[in-house]
Amino acid sequence: MKRIFSLSIIITIFVSLFNLTGNLQNYTYANSVHESVYSNNPTEQSSIGILSTSVYPDNAVVKYGEKIYINYSFNAEAHPVLINIYKDGVLQADYYYKPSSWGDHFSYEPKDEGSYRFVVKPTDQPYYTNECTVTVYKDRIIFLPGIMGSELFLGDEQVWEPEDSKNVPRIREQINSLQMSALGESKNSISVRNSISDYDGILAFFKNEGYHVVDFPYDWRLGSSINAQKLKERINIERAASPYSNYYIVAHSMGGLVATEFIRQGNSNLIKKLITIGTPFLGAPQAFNMLETGNLTMNT
Repeated sequence: MKRIFSLSIIITIFVSLFNLTGNLQNYTYANSVHESVYSNNPTEQSSIGILSTSVYPDNAVVKYGEKIYINYSFNAEAHPVLINIYKDGVLQADYYYKPSSWGDHFSYEPKDEGSYRFVVKPTDQPYYTNECTVTVYKDRIIFLPGIMGSELFLGDEQVWEPEDSKNVPRIREQINSLQMSALGESKNSISVRNSISDYDGILAFFKNEGYHVVDFPYDWRLGSSINAQKLKERINIERAASPYSNYYIVAHSMGGLVATEFIRQGNSNLIKKLITIGTPFLGAPQAFNMLETGNLTMNT
C-alpha cells in the first residue's frame, strides 16, 4: 500500500512539472577528461604567429540538460589548440583539436550545475590563450513534508521520529520533551534536521529528473505563519545562490498549508508553481477527534 501511495505521488507531481530537454546540434563535443576529438600531434609547430584568440559562448547561462556551445577564432590562420574545461576550478575535460579554418566551435555536455570555464590555448602560441565562462543551473524543487514528517532534535538526541520503537518508556520521555506552553512556545530548545526517511524515495526521484532538490523540514508543532516566514528566508537564500533557476514548491499534507500561507503573505513572485498533495484545506476533523478522544475513527 505504501508503494502504491508513493508511486501515485510521483506520477501526480511529474505530470505537473515539465521535462528537461536539450536542443542538440551538429557540434564536435568532448565529455570526459583526455578525450581526443581529433587525432593530431599537440607538439606540431606553426611558423605563422597570431595576435589574438577570441573565445565566447553561444549563451553565457545554460540550463542543466542542455549542451554548452563554445566558439573560438584567431585573427590569423588556423592553429592547433588545447582546450581545458574546468567546473568550479576543477578540471573536467581536456583535448587537442586541429581546426581547418581560422575559427571553429565545439559543444560540451555538463554533468552538473556550476561555473564552467573554457580555456583555449594555441599549442604553437600559448601566450595568446583566452577563455570564457558559462553558468549552468538547475531548476529548484523546494520540498515540504507533512505533519510529523520532519526530524526534531533535543540537542544531539533525535526525539522525533523515535528511533527505538520498542523502548516505550523512552519514547514517552522523547514525546514529552516536545511539549508546548499555553502560549504555543516550545518548553525545550528543539531543532529541525531533515525530512523523515519515508520521503527519501520521492526526493531521489526529483534529483534523478535533473532538479536541485531543497529539503525544507520544519517544526510542525508551530503555526503555519511562523514556518511560512522561515520558508521565505530559505527561498531567498536559494535565489541568491541560483538567480536563474525556476522555483517550484512541492508540499505534502500540512506542508501545503505552510506553502499557501507563504503565498498569502505576498510571496507568490518568488516561485513559479506550487503543487500540493493530500493537503487538508478543509481541515482535519478526524485527526482532531483522535487527539481529543484517543479513538482512531469518528465514532465516539
